[in-house]
Amino acid sequence: MAEPRACLKIASQRYEGWTAMRITRSIESICGDFAFEIAAREFTGAQRWPLRTGDACAVEVDGETVITGYVDAIDPQFDDRGYGITLAGRDRAGDLVDCSAIAKPGSWTGRSIEAIAAELAKPFGIDVVAKADTGEKVKRFALQQGETVYAAIERLARYRGLLAVSSPVGHVELIQPGQGAIVAELVEGRNIVAGRATHDARDRFSDYVVKGQASGDDNANGKAVSAVKAEARDPAIMRHRPLLIIGEDQSTTANLRKRAAWEASTRAAKAQRATLTVPGWRAPSGQLWRPDQRVGVKAPFLLVEGTLLITEVTLAKDDRGTVADLTVTPPEAWSLLPVSESADASAIGGG
Repeated sequence: MAEPRACLKIASQRYEGWTAMRITRSIESICGDFAFEIAAREFTGAQRWPLRTGDACAVEVDGETVITGYVDAIDPQFDDRGYGITLAGRDRAGDLVDCSAIAKPGSWTGRSIEAIAAELAKPFGIDVVAKADTGEKVKRFALQQGETVYAAIERLARYRGLLAVSSPVGHVELIQPGQGAIVAELVEGRNIVAGRATHDARDRFSDYVVKGQASGDDNANGKAVSAVKAEARDPAIMRHRPLLIIGEDQSTTANLRKRAAWEASTRAAKAQRATLTVPGWRAPSGQLWRPDQRVGVKAPFLLVEGTLLITEVTLAKDDRGTVADLTVTPPEAWSLLPVSESADASAIGGG
């Protein structure tokens, strides 16, 4: 398979010939990021590339756009071994992560979550696209003082079991992950060249209790709005470890139930993950590896086996060669289904 060619495109100019690079996208972060490095033993005095922080750019692999964003940092350096430049940046949605949510009047009533998210992202020139059912309209939503745009959007999405991610062309998409077909079978000692896993129960709890309140009206009042509560369990945690969460927004039993399931399932996901290194940047289908794909995994030493979801992909060219680092977790952890009664906090799948 031919070596992939990655380039940084700024305006009509393409910059290639990088000696090392890293391109990362994840469903657990609204923005992907990249870092390119070029090095030489000697400073030749040739005309420097006119790169500037803040430049709008696109990262392409073999002509396919994988990130649309901005250059965040340029770091030139030299020592007794030679000269080099490292350049790093992120998706356009990086502005949503950094910047405060400022809107007037700062509250919405009876709007869909994609409409609210779109209004928050509009000043940054970013479109919001719903790729999954976002459910009923939000009864009332208000910004919290000092929160970022991403924090507000993530708070909206969390109650519906959705994730906010960036698309390669710079949009924000609201997705329900883990819906695709299995794209590859990855086996320890065959096409997994390195791997590491984490089984960590410190942030998992046996019981999740979510409490909230809502504004009363003619149809709902009293305890029905002042003392709303829902619960979820994680059977993999065998001892008594309860966690009480206070809902930040207008609450109903239905959305608190989703919030409780979200806490149980996503905490299980973040506590159990593996990173598998595979050769090249493409899946067996020939497509670039990307997050939100499912793979079959058999890595007995890591205590990982079964159908898993790729949550993060890093395409890298470094001293290991041209490889992809795939972070995987149980797909059920993003489904809002109850954590399985057979769940094991010390192994993933049948491992």
